[in-house]
Amino acid sequence: ARQASPAIKSVVTRLQAVCRLIYKLVRHFCYGSRQNELYVAQSGWIDNLMITQLGNGLGEEECLMDVVNDNEKLLDQYINENTMNRCIELIRSKGLNASHYLDFLQSIVTCDFKPVVSNQNELLKQLINVNHDESLLIHIRYRPDPKNGRGAPPEWKPKNAD
Repeated sequence: ARQASPAIKSVVTRLQAVCRLIYKLVRHFCYGSRQNELYVAQSGWIDNLMITQLGNGLGEEECLMDVVNDNEKLLDQYINENTMNRCIELIRSKGLNASHYLDFLQSIVTCDFKPVVSNQNELLKQLINVNHDESLLIHIRYRPDPKNGRGAPPEWKPKNAD
C-alpha cells in the first residue's frame, strides 16, 4: 500500500480540524433552539452527513446526540434502523472504546423521560437478531433450585461459560 505524502497528510489533518469545528458550531447553533434543530434536520445534515459520518471521530456523534436529544419529532423521523445498526456495528468493532455510542443509543430510546417505543422496539429487535454478535447482550443463566424446583437468583454468565 502506498503511503500518503506529508502534504496530503497535512491537508487531511486540517480538513479534520475544520470538520470538528463545524460539528461544534452546529451543536452551539442548536443549543436550546428546537427551531434550529429542525432546520439542521430538514437541511439534510442528520441523514446525509452526521449518520453517514458516524465513527470518524470528528464530533459527529456528540453533535447528532445534541441535535436529536429530547426532540421526539426528530427522534421519530430521523433515527431509524440504519442509524441503530451503524451504532451497533461501531460498538462491535471498537469494543470498550465505543462507550459514547452506548450513550447515543440510550438517548434515542427515551425523550423527556418518556419512552420512544418505536426506537426501543427497533433497538431490541436488532440486539436480539440472530445475525448479530451475541456478545453485545448480557447473558443470564436461570438456575432452578434442586431442593424445591423454584428458581434461584440468576447469575451472570460469561459468553463462553457452560
